[in-house]
Amino acid sequence: MALNDENNDIIISSEVFLTLVDECLKLWPGEIDVTEKKILANNRMKIPSLKKAEDKVEEYILAYEEKSNRYWFHKYCLVVNELIYELLHEQANKHDKVRPKDIVAEDLLDLINNSDHLSNIYILNS
Repeated sequence: MALNDENNDIIISSEVFLTLVDECLKLWPGEIDVTEKKILANNRMKIPSLKKAEDKVEEYILAYEEKSNRYWFHKYCLVVNELIYELLHEQANKHDKVRPKDIVAEDLLDLINNSDHLSNIYILNS
């Protein structure tokens, strides 16, 4: 089960989280060339090829959502997709190619647990 509480916390059961991760990763390409990088203010980095791939996945999720009666599933799929993007962005800071297919759910859980700005996401053991 997945839900938002009154504090805008995102609460997802581990079983649903694993399904979401699996479904979202299937939408990403196997490998992305991220050699083109632009350094922005505050040591942030813009990576056009990674953003383009993330946008395509998001478009697919939103298009499929319109045809489906599982609104909540696609809403949380977008959350997981953002986590995947963030993890790939971190990897792209150190590498010229990233491989979404190498990501596992534990990588995303580590990202959630070690990022203050993701403190509103809770994965509950089933």
